[in-house]
Amino acid sequence: MKIGLSTSFLEKSLNNGIIDGIGHYSKQVYEGINAKGHTAVPFAFPHAFRKTEITASTAFPKSYPSQLLGAKLRVLKPFSPAVDVFHVTDFRGIPMDVPVISTIWDAIPFVHPEWIRAGLGRHLAPILFKESAKFADYIVCTSEHAANDIIKYYGIPDHKVSIIPWCISEHWKCPVSESVVAQVRKKFKIEKNYILAVGTLQPRKNFERLVDAFLKVLGDLQTKDMMLVIVGKTGWGCETLLNKIDAHKDIVLHLNCVDDDEDLRAIYKGSSAVAFASLYEGFGMSALEAFASGVPLMAANSTSIPEVVGDAAMLIDPLSMDDMSRALSDILKHDDIARDLVNRGHQRLDMFREEMMFDKLFNLYSKAKNG
Repeated sequence: MKIGLSTSFLEKSLNNGIIDGIGHYSKQVYEGINAKGHTAVPFAFPHAFRKTEITASTAFPKSYPSQLLGAKLRVLKPFSPAVDVFHVTDFRGIPMDVPVISTIWDAIPFVHPEWIRAGLGRHLAPILFKESAKFADYIVCTSEHAANDIIKYYGIPDHKVSIIPWCISEHWKCPVSESVVAQVRKKFKIEKNYILAVGTLQPRKNFERLVDAFLKVLGDLQTKDMMLVIVGKTGWGCETLLNKIDAHKDIVLHLNCVDDDEDLRAIYKGSSAVAFASLYEGFGMSALEAFASGVPLMAANSTSIPEVVGDAAMLIDPLSMDDMSRALSDILKHDDIARDLVNRGHQRLDMFREEMMFDKLFNLYSKAKNG
């Protein structure tokens, strides 16, 4: 089977060389399709306003806005890729003359428009996302929470929706040696024990409140041998956060670009705990990465996150700085709590095996291909 795949988020000229969550998902699906003996055909949209060099994908004829507008005005025919089905992974669906499957991650533009970058995009996002979904024959959601929001806000009939959780890549389960952890810590100048948080710097990731909670943890534990490491590209609406990080740069470290998965695995492995205090997630891969790394997890009790973590994390109210600080202090003070969370995380990870995700995806690809 030949499967077209969205890979705009993997093109360096389009993502500044930094792969985010959608990019990692797209990469994993691309590699999985080929590993299963099928052929993944990558496609990327050129930038709407500047020249872009598409190097690893076939370029769509026009940018996404131009392609969508041309289709709506009926001056462009449906796109005709030479594939059996097309899997859209990045919200950017367009009319095609082959069956289309679209992974839709969340309903943030509808539920929390304030978490979309201010400006024209905030007003256009709900329209574009909803329009994009119309061109899909089948919808993939990575959690039940996301599916419920998407059915409600996108107006998609539930019979078109399949819940296929995003599952962690097998290489995350490979051991990371202490010597590698030490090398990576030296490379990134991580000089103390540390709590780790991973995600793009933007309001819904809740990092400002996490920094405040971490400062309280240091006071509670009366220690100077601990820091907070935040790994994630600089997004938007994070000026206050960046100022706060700079004011506490001796104990809060921001790593804007960790583009090597092996480095990230080592950073996870070397941490004392992972803090995942996001206010809204369509899934929550950071939780599985913590489980695979054998690190205790503190996680928000909101949106899809409890679905992912089950009883394998210390759940907190992400709006409560005190709740966060108490949970982190308990994990750091009590070895038995930390060990129990690690054991539960290892067991929980078995529910998110990569082969399960691909079995479900290929069943859907076949269903779409055969009509």
